[in-house]
Amino acid sequence: MKRRILAIPTVGALAFNALPPVFAVTFGLLVVVASANGAALAGKRPSVLTVVVVGAGRVVSAPRGISCPPVCKKRFAADTRVALAAKPRGGSVFSRWGGACRGNGACLVRLNTARTVVAVFRTLPSATPPTSSPPPPPTTTTPPPSPTVQAGHYVGITSQNERISFDVSSDSRSLSNLYINDINQNCVGGGTTYQNRVDWRGFVASVGIDGGFSARFTDDVTYRDAGGNIFPATVTFSLQGKISGGSAGGSFRLDTSGSLNCSSGTVSWTAALTG
Repeated sequence: MKRRILAIPTVGALAFNALPPVFAVTFGLLVVVASANGAALAGKRPSVLTVVVVGAGRVVSAPRGISCPPVCKKRFAADTRVALAAKPRGGSVFSRWGGACRGNGACLVRLNTARTVVAVFRTLPSATPPTSSPPPPPTTTTPPPSPTVQAGHYVGITSQNERISFDVSSDSRSLSNLYINDINQNCVGGGTTYQNRVDWRGFVASVGIDGGFSARFTDDVTYRDAGGNIFPATVTFSLQGKISGGSAGGSFRLDTSGSLNCSSGTVSWTAALTG
């Protein structure tokens, strides 16, 4: 059926049944699209749900669509309620949710906008083998292990429940494009907490053959409070971690000195390769 949209000057009441099957009524800057029986026609764009898995496990959704890995991103109709279930692999257990879900219980997401959910799995300690006689010493030298660092984009979560991401180069030897959504700092002399978004696109750290990396740098910044007052300060950021296969983990610290004396303390993080 073809639809027409008409702009109708509006003064007083309107006879809806006398209009074409679909029409538009303009009230100031608001345009209402309705059918001939007066029912409003509205639509919402579908929303994207993204799942990030850290550790040995997978996540499935109901309604179906997410089975991560490999399918970790799916569009659902707007306002759809999606239940996510964590499925640990052998030798691991589910630890906790991050992002749009919290804790380690049920995860139900309402998609009234794009959402990201992080599922963290923890590896169980291996059983102690029975005691036996030690084997004879090897007669040949074992070659060093080959690099296990996988290149690509990593996404994860910090112990402050904030998003962290970075890139590993194609030769697996450098880390760049570090992004941390927020870092909470507690300041001396008051209960104020400053949140500092880390978005250092030019940040580069060398990655060793064993996957280890560390970096530290200092920068001069200014803070502005709600009253417009400016506080000059110096921030020192340090980061360390290790990448093994497609998983990574480590810690960082952010300290502010000068007119402000604040620190995040040591913050841990975990991340996984997403592409």
